[in-house]
This record gives sequence, structure tokens and C-alpha cells, in this order.
Amino acid sequence: MSKLEGVDNVAVNLLANSMVVEYDESKLDAGGISVAVEKAGYGAFPKEAPGSGGSVSGAGGAGAAGAAGGSVNAAAMEAKSMKHRLIASIIFFIPLFYISMGHMMGLPLPGFMAGLDNAITYGMAQLVLTVILMYINRKYYESGFPAFAHKAPNMDSLIAVGSLAAVIYGIFAIIRMGHGLAIQDFDLVEKYHMDMYFESAGTILTLITVGKFLEARSKGKT
Repeated sequence: MSKLEGVDNVAVNLLANSMVVEYDESKLDAGGISVAVEKAGYGAFPKEAPGSGGSVSGAGGAGAAGAAGGSVNAAAMEAKSMKHRLIASIIFFIPLFYISMGHMMGLPLPGFMAGLDNAITYGMAQLVLTVILMYINRKYYESGFPAFAHKAPNMDSLIAVGSLAAVIYGIFAIIRMGHGLAIQDFDLVEKYHMDMYFESAGTILTLITVGKFLEARSKGKT
């Protein structure tokens, strides 16, 4: 932001979810600043403040920097939104973890998923649950990948890349298992059957959302 033409000074308060920008009104306006923030993978809107001169405050969602003065209402809304995301994430993460790891703890799998003959069903069930988790937590991707594109990666970028890499490998594993079943090579099927890593993507997304919720709740109480 400080590299933007017309910007004189930038002050970001992550705890208050706020950003104040001093800028030259002959070169830049609040709309231009908001667009620049959004291109960086965040969200922002001007805060009307009488007599503020060239000052602008921005607001962002989960994982985003900047908010309108860190108002209590905005923080409470953010905490409520994160709570809903967390509950939805846990609902889908539990069956994902059970399917992928339960048999290692002696827990039974449904018959249509058990055994190498049902390896594709076993893998596809995990893929579907993981994709749902990715959709629930899509804000990490909406923030992380644009930040990468603008050469300013953030924590959301790391979350997005890590979880997506696990999913891509899992899809590759399903394809390889399908090939193994087609040629009756059960050694190949067994090799990938235990190493799809969908639960890794689900764990990343769910645990990070736990942290984001606790952070948002803490801000809402201050």
C-alpha cells in the first residue's frame, strides 16, 4: 500500500482490524485505495469521518487486513460469521477424519468403502467431503491466491497452497488406484489407498478456522 502513488503514510492496526491511510487527494481517492487493497487479496471500504482530510479506513473479512475503525459491531459480526464457518467445518471434518483414519484405530468402515475393491469409493467420499470444506472456507483461497498474484503472499496464501496441494495429490492417488484396479495391480492400489492426504487438507482448514474464530471472538470482546 505504501508503494501506491499518492500515499504518504499507512498505519495498520491488526488487533483493531483497521487501516488509516494519509494520501494526496490530487493523485488518489478512497475508491482507488479500496481497489488496491482488494487486488492484494483483502477487502476494504472507506469510513466516513468528518474533517479526516486524506484519511481512509478499510474493512476486511476473515483473514483480511483493515476494517472500519474496528467497531464493536463489525467485530461481533465477524465472530458470528467465523462461528458458523467453524461449526460447518467440524460437521464435515468429523466424517472425513473417520473415513480416512478410523480404520487405523480399529473403527469399522461402511461395507461399500472397505477393502481394496472399493478403493475408488473410499477415495471419492473423502474428496467430496474435502471439497465441501474448501467451499466453506473459500475465503482463504479468495484472499491467498490474489495475494500470491500480487507478489505479497500472506498466511491465507500458505493455507490455500498447502490444502490445495494435498487435494491435488489425493486426486492423483484416486486416478492411480483406478488404473491399478483396471489392470488388477492390487499392489499399486494398496500403495495409494493409505496415502491420499485429503484428511491433511481438512485438518489444515479446520484447525486454522478454529484459530480464526478464537481471534475474532477475542476482538469482539475488546
